Amino acid sequence: MKKSAKFAVVILALFTAAGAHAKDEYSHTASWFGALSAGGNVVSASANTLGGLGRFSFGVNGTYIRPDVATDEFNAGGYSAVLRLGILKGTTLGPGLHGIGSLDFYVKAGQMFLNGEVPTNAAHVGGGVRLGILRNSINSPAISVTAGYHKTGGLKIVRLGIDMFTPEVKISTWAFRADISKNLFVITPYAGLGVNISSIDVTGSGVTWDGDKTQSVYYGGLEWNLMILHLGLEIGRSGREAYGTLGARISM
Repeated sequence: MKKSAKFAVVILALFTAAGAHAKDEYSHTASWFGALSAGGNVVSASANTLGGLGRFSFGVNGTYIRPDVATDEFNAGGYSAVLRLGILKGTTLGPGLHGIGSLDFYVKAGQMFLNGEVPTNAAHVGGGVRLGILRNSINSPAISVTAGYHKTGGLKIVRLGIDMFTPEVKISTWAFRADISKNLFVITPYAGLGVNISSIDVTGSGVTWDGDKTQSVYYGGLEWNLMILHLGLEIGRSGREAYGTLGARISM
């Protein structure tokens, strides 16, 4: 009986320690989960809205990051497909001042990968809206704000010989961004900043922990404009993690 009680106490202590470890270990995962699922620029495009009904954009992108998981043996990446549809054209107030109040809707889905001692992966989905403050013209830049919700599947972070318990980490993120860009014919430089408000859920192997994290995001990029094809390069920082993204999209 005493042995059973001691065993139960040991198991309870291990689970309690695992929960405390989960809080310390996984509270920072929102940085790179957010970079891979929501991204910096969440639609992987310049700040311009599309211009109303009948307009659309479809693209794919890939992101690379070196996540901080207490070892140099990990790297992470992901890919996303983004479909954006024009909803409202917006209002024109004069020369160079158009697209005010324009609106796009987007959906986004893809896969994220963590490569370490044991490679793992998880799906991610999201969607939201982009509101145009100004559309690009000869006289003015494009300015827009974007709000979206993004959610990941469960991803295990396995470190052999270190982790007794390997729970799944799931993160849902509200992403808010403000972007500015200027079309210079062949290229369009853009920059943006914002915030990710994330909910972290860690479960499995006797471990249960959830928490919230708010992190700043900032980034800059270039698009190469080849008629309806746009090629993009972006670098930025999500929380404590730096990332790089390459993408391509068509816009009509």
